[in-house]
Amino acid sequence: MADNILSHINTILEATGAVPYRIDRLTLSDMLSMRDYSVGVENLVNGLTVSKDYGNNIAYLDVSSDIQPTNLLYRASSEREFNPFLFTPGERVAQGVSNVSTRLISDILPSWANTPKRSNSVICSNDYYASAEYTSYGSRRGGVVYVVIPPNNAHIMVSPTTDFWYAFSYLRDEVGLKSLDLISSSLLTFFGFFYYIVDRDLITGVTPAWPDELLKIKKNTQYGESKYIEAVENLFLNGNRSTILHTLSAIDRALSSRKFMDAARRVYNAQASAEPAFAMGYYILEKKSTNPSVSIVKILDDLFDPDKNGFDSALYINFVDRIYPSCEIWTDKPCIFVNVNDVEFLTKLYHKFRG
Repeated sequence: MADNILSHINTILEATGAVPYRIDRLTLSDMLSMRDYSVGVENLVNGLTVSKDYGNNIAYLDVSSDIQPTNLLYRASSEREFNPFLFTPGERVAQGVSNVSTRLISDILPSWANTPKRSNSVICSNDYYASAEYTSYGSRRGGVVYVVIPPNNAHIMVSPTTDFWYAFSYLRDEVGLKSLDLISSSLLTFFGFFYYIVDRDLITGVTPAWPDELLKIKKNTQYGESKYIEAVENLFLNGNRSTILHTLSAIDRALSSRKFMDAARRVYNAQASAEPAFAMGYYILEKKSTNPSVSIVKILDDLFDPDKNGFDSALYINFVDRIYPSCEIWTDKPCIFVNVNDVEFLTKLYHKFRG
């Protein structure tokens, strides 16, 4: 049954342009023989509590402890009919607003180029309780929490906060927006503005070389006024990296003209208000007004810069020896998943490992 459901889900993912994930069943012997995962396996065994109160030296993970170890990784997922398993991440496609930031971080911005792509990663937490909140996420029922074990030398990204969507403190201080949902929505409004002025021919006297991606809006009347936002969402959802960069470069070229810049700012200010939806546009236009040669990508790269926002990049083998606050973590490498509630398996793992 589980395999049939997985096959159906992967078929749906393929139809939407995502790359399906893969799950491989493991035995205890398989897990103990995977030398590339030895650090995480030992770390899990060391984190187990052994009690004779229940007989036969039962081993379990005590998640009720007031002081949780911060070097174990957890993820909530639907319960499988087998434990443990190897999870190989596919490519996740974040729908709607949130996809803008995901594409920027995963594919566009240079400061994130040498980090694991969030869209192709296993996302987890070093806080059991933060993970447990997602056991009933969306339509999920019967969810459980798994310990996640990356390979020893897996490259991981560590968010400075429990929730990645509120992790960009430098961007927040610069622009005033606290969450990635607000930031992404504001970027949609700003980029949608250019579809709007191209469609309406609002700026005359200057004829920038608009790319086909922007000109397509004139042929799309299905969505009425919302078509501008729909067009940007489609660009970041279905456009490849070069198409997105080509579109942003065309906007840069247009704004490099002082005449166009002044006209665009007048039109934008006439449409805008003090709402958060316009904050990113205000910031970008202000930066480009001061320095017309600075690109939109460079402005966004500065705002999203992982170092300025307090993200840490580490190898998993080093992560387990450090102390972190509650934080979100991701890696693009295949990871072993072990059910936290499977005391029988954890007991066998403990005694076999200590053997």
